[in-house]
Amino acid sequence: MTTINIEAQGKKVNVTSNGSSPKPDQPYRTTTIVIGGGQSGLSAGYYLRKYDIPFLILDANDRVGDAWRNRWDSLRLFTPARYDGLPGMPFPAHAHYFPTKDEMADFLEHYAQTFELP
Repeated sequence: MTTINIEAQGKKVNVTSNGSSPKPDQPYRTTTIVIGGGQSGLSAGYYLRKYDIPFLILDANDRVGDAWRNRWDSLRLFTPARYDGLPGMPFPAHAHYFPTKDEMADFLEHYAQTFELP
């Protein structure tokens, strides 16, 4: 986890990031901030990276996927794996399998690392 100073519209704020792009203790300027590191935020980051648009993903949790990890132990997705992938990466399971919360969390973390999403 890294603390970053961001200046947005002339205001300086400190934020926490799990990403690898921003450097600690240095100002970081970006045109786009994505709020939330879940499926939608990571998908947005995938396309922002693809089109070389500077961005930063901010999430309240310390680790990508923690929104899933911190749920009931028995939780499973109600959609089969064939529908659970994200842009550029299918979910790594049999098409008719219903992933657990921890499998989804690990998939999101792997996705963020694979596409180097900050």
